[in-house]
Amino acid sequence: RPTTATAVPEVAGDRRGVSVDTILVNLVTAAKTVNEVRGLGKIRGFDYYPDSFPAPAFIVANHSIDFDAAFGRGTDKVTVTCLMVVQRASERTARKALSTYVPALKAALEADRTLAGAAQTLRVVSMSGYQAMTSDTTEFRLAAVLSVEIHANLT
Repeated sequence: RPTTATAVPEVAGDRRGVSVDTILVNLVTAAKTVNEVRGLGKIRGFDYYPDSFPAPAFIVANHSIDFDAAFGRGTDKVTVTCLMVVQRASERTARKALSTYVPALKAALEADRTLAGAAQTLRVVSMSGYQAMTSDTTEFRLAAVLSVEIHANLT
């Protein structure tokens, strides 16, 4: 699985664009720039929901596409639901870790709103709260649920 992707160059008058996979891979690449925030550990990134994963992790949980959503059929809107997952030794420490990761993650994702040229714009729209998780190894985790809105010309 590729760790980075590049946009397909757009030709004048041509609506060729990028694949959704390129958008998701570039989103994960941007998230992984938040490494070792205040001693909390390196973020592992996944552009798919893995069967098992180490925490802390940034995971693209799912996405939806509104085709021809803006600019007179010229741009598609991709809404991506992402999870920022941390270990949950206790609720308090996990919430504290997420309250450190989430603002840094938002800043990292919005630092290059074009996702290395793959999108016209990107915005972290919301964080809808924390959710408890268990993994296949029965480790307890807590995740912040983020919504990211991306406008791009999709192929």
